[in-house]
Amino acid sequence: MKKISFIALLFIAFVCLNSCEENIPNEYGIPSKDTTMLWPAQTDTSALWGYINEKGKMVIPAQYINAAYFSGGKACVILENRRYAFINQLGQTLYTLAEGEICSSFYYGYSTFCDYKEVPPSFGFTSLYGFYGMLDSNFNVVIPKEYNGLGTMSKEGLVSYSVVDAEGHHKYGFLNKHGKTVIAPQDGYVLGFYDGVSVKELDGKFGAINTKGKWVIDTIYNVLASVGENRLVYGEKRYGMWLCGLMDTKGRKITEPIFRGYAFFGDGGLMPVWSPRYGDEDITGTIEGYINIDGEVVLPFNEIYYKPEPFNEGVTWVYKYTDPDASMEEQVYGTLTPELINMQGDVLFSLNEGQSVESNYHNGLCLIHDTNDNSYKYINKQGEVVYRWTPYRGESNAPELQKPARLSKDEMLLKHFEGTEYYPLAEQCVRNKQMRENLKK
Repeated sequence: MKKISFIALLFIAFVCLNSCEENIPNEYGIPSKDTTMLWPAQTDTSALWGYINEKGKMVIPAQYINAAYFSGGKACVILENRRYAFINQLGQTLYTLAEGEICSSFYYGYSTFCDYKEVPPSFGFTSLYGFYGMLDSNFNVVIPKEYNGLGTMSKEGLVSYSVVDAEGHHKYGFLNKHGKTVIAPQDGYVLGFYDGVSVKELDGKFGAINTKGKWVIDTIYNVLASVGENRLVYGEKRYGMWLCGLMDTKGRKITEPIFRGYAFFGDGGLMPVWSPRYGDEDITGTIEGYINIDGEVVLPFNEIYYKPEPFNEGVTWVYKYTDPDASMEEQVYGTLTPELINMQGDVLFSLNEGQSVESNYHNGLCLIHDTNDNSYKYINKQGEVVYRWTPYRGESNAPELQKPARLSKDEMLLKHFEGTEYYPLAEQCVRNKQMRENLKK
């Protein structure tokens, strides 16, 4: 078996990074996050995982093959018998899944679960094959495990599902939280509801439907994705490259396609975008900055960065080019300097050479990997080390957790927002970006 680290396993095999608490809107309409001040960590003497508190003390002993962030007072772990389970803040097991089952994060009080059988990656991610069902927050089965595919619960109380017809073709529809079909399965896959619309593909083009299954945006776009704040991005090819613009959920265009890249709206209704050097078909671009929902640049950058991320917990990591004149193909990881900025654009601190971001901030702590001494460190927003460990290299009942692995930027983005309302948006953006890259080829 290929050896991978906790970070990679969290993303690939651990779809259930955290079970999401009841969603209570904050001032931006974004569900508040779990405030359980516990973080998964290893020790220098074990490959198993436990939980530390904000002072860096291991308060739940290292006893799990894998462990996820807490959310809603629960965390999903892999027990030593390799069964998936949910625990509380005292480390007590609340619910154990059947052998061979894997669970997902809780979104709006519901968790998708399925048989654990890996199949070749789809859209660059490991897929799980089997039959899918859904649990509520009390671990009752509310949708039987009988669907070929099942998405995550949306704010609208709808979840996408897929079935295979007699000819072996997948058809996609939507169920409500009671398992009743509200939109019958049809051709063309869907990406789940957000802000009352679902992006839907048909014959290689993308449009959007409402909660009644009616088209609100025609299938005329090569690129389309929900990005929050009642906005979508659409893509067109201009200047020899794909560019993106903003539209509302009714399909009214807010900006022309002028941005080279996009993510989604984060804290404060800000979304990072960057534009090309017009007329140049090279993939190098200059960063514009962060835009608001009207497409106006409200936080411009004076530096050239690589794929800045949305703000979360009031901060975000940006990656500064050491050589701004080099193309992205000429850049290597070591030439990108991670800098933490606040929502005013101030640089709070930078990481040192050989240090990389493994997860963005979760309740005030961020995990970094230091290749200088092969250690992992939780740091606070002042850059101070709260807890540190070196991956255990001795005998272990969890050998696949011993070798560190680096996440891609897309994987980091998804890991950053797992367990929050942002996650479906991040997933849509990553998948849409990869579809766009496939179209370029």
